Amino acid sequence: MDKKAAIRRQVIDRMMCNKYAPFPSKEAVRQECADRLYGSRTGKRPSISTIEKDIKYMQDFYDAPLKWNAQEKGYHYTENGFSIGLTDDEYESIHMASRVLDQFKDTEIFEDFDTVVEKLLERVELSQYKFNKDNREYVQFETAPLVLGTEHLSPALSAIRNKQKISFEYKKFNSGEVKTHFLDPYLLKEYRNRWYLIGYKEDSDYIYTFGLDRLSNLIVLRDKFSISSRFNLYKFYQNNVGITTSKEDPIKVLLEVSLNQSEYLISQPLHMSQKEISRTNEHVVFELFVVATYELESLILGMGEDTRVLEPPLFVNRLKERISLLAKKYN
Repeated sequence: MDKKAAIRRQVIDRMMCNKYAPFPSKEAVRQECADRLYGSRTGKRPSISTIEKDIKYMQDFYDAPLKWNAQEKGYHYTENGFSIGLTDDEYESIHMASRVLDQFKDTEIFEDFDTVVEKLLERVELSQYKFNKDNREYVQFETAPLVLGTEHLSPALSAIRNKQKISFEYKKFNSGEVKTHFLDPYLLKEYRNRWYLIGYKEDSDYIYTFGLDRLSNLIVLRDKFSISSRFNLYKFYQNNVGITTSKEDPIKVLLEVSLNQSEYLISQPLHMSQKEISRTNEHVVFELFVVATYELESLILGMGEDTRVLEPPLFVNRLKERISLLAKKYN
């Protein structure tokens, strides 16, 4: 394909999709093509007949609904949302997504991410429209701290895909004890900027969760495994908040929050089971059907005086104990 012709057609497509400057004329299209191809100061421009041929090509080859509007004295797409490639908004969305994943740029498994994005953009012939780096002045992403254990992502992912057993040494947070484990790896899960490995241990007949930051000497073994019938990827964390799993059954938790706090929970629910039960001029009560994990307790306590658990009594008592221990530290 003629590179200049491809660029002209991309320019035409972008102009047809630009809702802020609709119905561009042939002359406007020609000038924009000239700026893209030769720069605004050279004086070089494609001919009107060349632009007409490009429009005809787009109509025939891409079946583009590109028509002349006599009343507006310009061209437009008669079909909303049509484009022969990515729109500016879609292109920028790709780069926004790349910024979200930028926190992993130094990890082995994502080291080629920037290259992959550029290849994608080149394939759709939009690589000349570079993302405006000045956008960082208007959009600021959360910067994650350096995450330990990401060097294990690649071998762990390979073992999961190929259903190969692994072995590794694991250091517990509380005791500092280091122990060797043999695991059938099922899943990698990220939670609050930490990575976790979920898998089945034959020696204890249980599915465990291990933090990658506490792993060392991970070895992918030749032995194969089959996924246990008790593990269902979509149900394993269904009733959980956070990464902790438990043998306990889920419970119904009634959470009373201030009106101000309720707006936060409505916009970002604690769990997918959350639903509003009642509302007054001062409070809103939400119901959750969840396993009472440590993460759930911490999230509730983190909302401070704006939140109170009404039931079940056993869960209320657990929170009271933690609050009492915390209060003693400030006596």
